Amino acid sequence: GVYPWPGAYTYLKGRLLKIHRGRALKERSSRGIPGTIEDISKEGIRVRTGEGLFEILELQLEGKRRMKAEEFVRGHRIEKETLLNG
Repeated sequence: GVYPWPGAYTYLKGRLLKIHRGRALKERSSRGIPGTIEDISKEGIRVRTGEGLFEILELQLEGKRRMKAEEFVRGHRIEKETLLNG
C-alpha cells in the first residue's frame, strides 16, 4: 500500500501529467464536463470530477521535475477549460 505505483495521471496538451499529491474538496463543482479545470490558484489546480472537485497540489509534466501546482502554473500556460484528458 505504500508504493506510489500506478498513481494518478492524465494528459495535458498531449503530454503525460503525473499527479503526485492532491485532495478531494467538499465543495461541489459547477455543472460541466468531468476532467476540465474549474479554477487555477496559488493553492492548486481545481478539476471537475463526476462527484465534485479535486485539487491538484503537486504534479510532474512528462520530462520535467516534480513541482508544486503554484510553480507549475507560473511556468506553464493553461486555460481554465483545458481538458486534462487529451
